[in-house]
Amino acid sequence: MTTPGTVLDLWASAHLPDVLGSAGVGLWAFELASQRVHWSRIAYEMHRIPPATPLSYVDVMRMSDPADHAPMNAMVERACRSGEAFELENQVTDPGGRTFWVRSRGKLIDSDVGPVLLGTMIDVTAQRETLARYEQQRAFVDRLLATLPDLVYVLDLASGQHVFTNRGALDVLGSRGDGAAVVGEPQFHTMVVDEDRPLLEAHIERMQQIGPGRALSVEYRIRDPRGNTRWIQSRDAWLESDERGELKSLIGVARDVTATRVAEQERRALEEQLAHQQRLQVIGQLAGGIAHDFNNLLMALHGFLDRVESGDAERRVEALERMRDVLDRARRLTTKLTTFGGAQPMHPQTVDVVALVGGLQGVLRELLDERIAFDVDVAAPPLWVVLDPTQLEQIVVNLVVNARDALHEGGTIRLRVGRDPGDGSVSLRVSDDGVGMSPEVQGKVFEPFFTTRASKGGTGLGLAIVRAAVRAAGGRIELQSSLGEGTEISVWFPSADAESRSRGDLGAQVVAPPRAAAAAAGAEPAPSLRVLLVEDDVDVRESLVLALRSRGFEVEPHASAESALRELEGAPAPDVLVTDGNLPGRSGGELARELRGRWPQLPVVVLSGYEASATANALPEGARFLGKPVPVRELVATVRSAVAATKGLAATR
Repeated sequence: MTTPGTVLDLWASAHLPDVLGSAGVGLWAFELASQRVHWSRIAYEMHRIPPATPLSYVDVMRMSDPADHAPMNAMVERACRSGEAFELENQVTDPGGRTFWVRSRGKLIDSDVGPVLLGTMIDVTAQRETLARYEQQRAFVDRLLATLPDLVYVLDLASGQHVFTNRGALDVLGSRGDGAAVVGEPQFHTMVVDEDRPLLEAHIERMQQIGPGRALSVEYRIRDPRGNTRWIQSRDAWLESDERGELKSLIGVARDVTATRVAEQERRALEEQLAHQQRLQVIGQLAGGIAHDFNNLLMALHGFLDRVESGDAERRVEALERMRDVLDRARRLTTKLTTFGGAQPMHPQTVDVVALVGGLQGVLRELLDERIAFDVDVAAPPLWVVLDPTQLEQIVVNLVVNARDALHEGGTIRLRVGRDPGDGSVSLRVSDDGVGMSPEVQGKVFEPFFTTRASKGGTGLGLAIVRAAVRAAGGRIELQSSLGEGTEISVWFPSADAESRSRGDLGAQVVAPPRAAAAAAGAEPAPSLRVLLVEDDVDVRESLVLALRSRGFEVEPHASAESALRELEGAPAPDVLVTDGNLPGRSGGELARELRGRWPQLPVVVLSGYEASATANALPEGARFLGKPVPVRELVATVRSAVAATKGLAATR
């Protein structure tokens, strides 16, 4: 033991009590021989006892919690026996009944009054309360993390190890069987499936770039310890940086979204199955409608054919004219079907809707009854869209005809063209004040072959064709109608910018003479012309051979472009080429261009079941186009016109 002198001399030296008291530290001394206790001023104030109040070890024990008596006695005995320093925290109650906590530190020394325990005391009540609150919060967080189904983790990027995971991570990341979280095991990167590792690496690289204070989300797949693939959706943020300021570790919250992804896959599968069933239903409707309409046409042809066989000359002529009308109806029906089914190729161009609608006004008015008022309102500036102009014309005509059919006793049709103020798209609206539609009819009006005018010759394809064409052009269509108040059908097309307008291309010029003029030309005497006929359908080819030869033409028939080219090696040029546009192998357009390379003035007539715009760019300049089926008289007239035009051109050169 040390011997610094009396206790009072020790305290008085260097003003030690005042120095420690300024820091809230009290001094105490316990004389073992006399059992007297000495406190500094701060110690008395701490216990709210008047200074210089005589104290004994019993008085101090009386103020202490009885539960602390045994530890205090054991501490004194141990300090006296070993001479080592000691520390003790105990609960104290002052004379006023206030309870607080004191931390005491001390050591046995020797003095002139014998062995003395000398030490310090400090009020640690606030510290213990702070610690208690922290422990409560820590326990709450621990319970919260333990009950969360989400994964909470801290990931060290250098090692790829989890330095912390909650219990929610056990099911996904695996456990050792004793309930311990997966910590310190380099599993994280090895669990990510190979295909998604670049995705996660790019995510961490983006984390490096954004720096602290922000969080990023990523979704990837892992292979759990049981070999199952799971979808994980995580959100991560910076936790620590290294000495270079780069990301060292991150904290994240992740969720197992496997059930959601599986449900989405099942939903998509069901949607695809439903769409397939709907397609089958539409095909069934199409097949039934086609069979119905064509059976009617065939029935009509049988009736008129019987009249040709059994009637007099006048009735035979009338029956033949009616048969031509029936064939024309069949051609219009097949055109609608190919348009609706997407088999009708489109030739999109940059079109001014204002100009196109303006040019159609005369045609549209001719379609309307004199009791129907036709109000057209188009925007003054051009409105450009990228669309097949033939398709756009058909959309406008079909909408106006649909509105006309709703006006049983006359009324008004309004056609509006403008720009949508919302998204800048080009809008086309056709409205009428006719009978309107019930909700049930509105739900079916765009279905193929659905019509409320079956008794009046309606095919049910008009609006179905409109919707198919609008969607193919990237537009949208809406219908609003109320019974007795009329109907409005609105169509929106994406607006074409100046750049796309500058790229607009009308393609090769296709000349198709009016049918009336062609028919008139068919009455002229036929010169002896050598016709190269290329048609892959055997029935069509034989019928054209018979028809052309009966009118004095020399016909060389072929079933393919390759066959025709072989026969023409070293042969003189034919007077005219008549070819199907859609041949197997080389198309009719390719054949025509190759023969034009040999004979630049060769007249060309192209036959096709598609519209002219569908094959315009594939044809050489000046080619004549006829849509199948075509009357023989029109074909003959077109062939003669093409030859005559070529001879006239040659004569002027």
